[in-house]
Amino acid sequence: MEYKNLQFNMPILKNPTLDWFRSKAEDINRPCKITDLNLNWKAFSWSDAYVANTIGYKGYDKFLQNYPKTFNRYSAGKYLSDIPLWNCKLNQDYEVPDLFKDAECQPDQWRWLFWGPPEVGTNIHTDVDHSCAWNIVLKGFKYWWFWYDNELLTALQGPGDIIFAPKDTYHGVRNLTTSMSITHNYKRKGKKSWWGTWFY
Repeated sequence: MEYKNLQFNMPILKNPTLDWFRSKAEDINRPCKITDLNLNWKAFSWSDAYVANTIGYKGYDKFLQNYPKTFNRYSAGKYLSDIPLWNCKLNQDYEVPDLFKDAECQPDQWRWLFWGPPEVGTNIHTDVDHSCAWNIVLKGFKYWWFWYDNELLTALQGPGDIIFAPKDTYHGVRNLTTSMSITHNYKRKGKKSWWGTWFY
């Protein structure tokens, strides 16, 4: 993916308080990028081999090292998406950021790892069960786009940056480099519908 000419116009909140984040993003259902949070997570130091072995994809780290850089189309097997973290020991190496800790609905089954080479990602969608989501990159860079209030909002996300995805807002994402990230879905108020994790 050619990205040197990409434009970025998504609002950025630098180390916001909870009230500031909610008033400028969550309460008005507006996407944003959150930066400069103090996250001292062991997850940032994971080795690729450790992650691959822990999630049951031994050798995926070597696949990424030898990935053909000329490939530019998504196909099954390149991108590890929606890898469950709730029953995996990797979830011991990070914690929910303070901005999201008091959300009423944070099902264990709504915790995922995304990992893959450049130029793969997730196509346009809205998130499960009318939920919001936060995504944090552990390594690499991603390009996000959202359709919000008849406007296209885009962002570059790097290590430590959080992208907030509001409920029922169409969005997509592509890796600009090999990238690993964690996503949690949540509802500030309410409960998960019975079909909210039907695919597990």
